[in-house]
Amino acid sequence: MEDNLTFLTELADYKTIILANGEIPQTEIALQFLQKADYIVCCDGAVENLIKLSLQPDVIVGDCDSISKEYYKKFNSIIHPDTDPEYNDLQKSIKFCMAIQKTKIAILGGFGLREDHALANLGILCMYAREIDIIMVTNHGIFTPISQSSVFSSFRGQQVSIFCFDSQNTFTFHHLKYPVINRKFNYLWEGSLNEATGKHFSIDMNGTGIAVVYRTYV
Repeated sequence: MEDNLTFLTELADYKTIILANGEIPQTEIALQFLQKADYIVCCDGAVENLIKLSLQPDVIVGDCDSISKEYYKKFNSIIHPDTDPEYNDLQKSIKFCMAIQKTKIAILGGFGLREDHALANLGILCMYAREIDIIMVTNHGIFTPISQSSVFSSFRGQQVSIFCFDSQNTFTFHHLKYPVINRKFNYLWEGSLNEATGKHFSIDMNGTGIAVVYRTYV
């Protein structure tokens, strides 16, 4: 419970949530986080998952190809259709939020179901990481993109993975079980499956690329 409180406190500043049409939030942290949102943007048909949780959307964004006729009619006044083929519904929702000056955003429902969608959504997270404060919250943990050295709250035994998207970056890990000192990662998996040793860990990062830090809830 103490670990849950730590995560919920950390997430408290993310009042704008984009609900993607992946796995429905169902674990305690994911659900509590969604329930406390001030502003919920649904990616097209994701509104149906939100209604199942007895919550209401503030806006629905997308090309409207996955929302039912019933909900299209019911929520017509808050639907913002976007048929641009260059972007998927998650990107359209992020761009919508940026246009209305909401630049501290958490994505829910970005993982689960189709694996190709999940990997694409992780790439989208990195794409906007330099422009806005954006994270991805799943049923099992949190993905946080970083472009500079960073410190994270943790607990002893917490599972941690660092995914590097640029082989020119160098990393040094502090307070993680498996040490890394001034190392470049050539493959995405190389910084994964580590473990926190205490209440915080830090990553020294040199380079111009983006990395993504994943922390589990338990």
